[in-house]
Amino acid sequence: PTGNIVIDDDILVYYGAADKVCCVATINLDELLGELLRYSTL
Repeated sequence: PTGNIVIDDDILVYYGAADKVCCVATINLDELLGELLRYSTL
């Protein structure tokens, strides 16, 4: 299973690992956008 949820200023990314467990990664939305813009080639 995979999916994304935005709660307040954070994005939670759910993903499966080794077909046995579910994991979640979190990142602050402003931090993510800053990194995307920093390495953008546009």
